[in-house]
Amino acid sequence: KAAPKPSSHPEKKKPKTAENPKLLKKKLKASVGAGGKALEGLTFVITGATEDRPRDEFGDYVCALVEANGGVIRSAISGKTDYLVCGTYHFNPFLGTVGAIENGSKYRKAKEKGTNITDLEGLEALIAGGGEI
Repeated sequence: KAAPKPSSHPEKKKPKTAENPKLLKKKLKASVGAGGKALEGLTFVITGATEDRPRDEFGDYVCALVEANGGVIRSAISGKTDYLVCGTYHFNPFLGTVGAIENGSKYRKAKEKGTNITDLEGLEALIAGGGEI
């Protein structure tokens, strides 16, 4: 006789909130709240990290803030990018390198294309100013 099947497969269980990026993003968006439309029509790219927020957390926070205020997030700099939101340093997960934000490829590309570059405080000022700094 075959052994009974387990009622649940541990490898298929969803991780707890602390480990589940989707749940973390949902909680973060709820904490940011429904903003206004200050960033409507603007496109943003995010790069870097801060002393307080590691790369993923910084990106998730900025993403939630931008989307709550009507902005759009993209993953790469293009001619259609309005703002690059930077942390204080860059981290390359592929090479494992950390350095000044000015050394990051997104930062350099934004400079080449003439894209507006700001930090988190600048983004918050942009939101408070209704889309203008």
